[in-house]
Amino acid sequence: MFLLRALHAEGRAVPETDPERALGVSAAAAGLFRGPVLTGINNGLIVGTFARWAEEVRLERLETVARCSLRLGRHRELIGDLSAWVEEYPLNENLREHLIPALYRSGRRAEALEVFQSARQALREELGLDPRRTMRRLQFAILEADTDYAIAG
Repeated sequence: MFLLRALHAEGRAVPETDPERALGVSAAAAGLFRGPVLTGINNGLIVGTFARWAEEVRLERLETVARCSLRLGRHRELIGDLSAWVEEYPLNENLREHLIPALYRSGRRAEALEVFQSARQALREELGLDPRRTMRRLQFAILEADTDYAIAG
């Protein structure tokens, strides 16, 4: 727990203008997890609070890993991890918004659009919502072959 707190604090302190360092710290923090936090343990107040905090830390670090990897041009290497994270957190639009440009930049335009469609379906079925504006703009940019916007992701 102490290592996670320290890495999380360091990850928040590192400016993303230094994506290599931010990626390293965030990947180290995210690497401490091996699945859902405290699965199978009866959640009391303290355990439940810690588990929710740790999940939020994990998500924040995963999103930073994705952003920094894309900034560093590591989109191909990121696709497998992002796909797994999207499967684990199907309603997390941030992760999908990173997967879409990673696929697009890898020449996988159709798959990028499929990710958008699956997000739309999951959000509608589970929450009765449409994808947020930034995701819809990303879809439109890919459909219109607006590489300036779609590449910027």
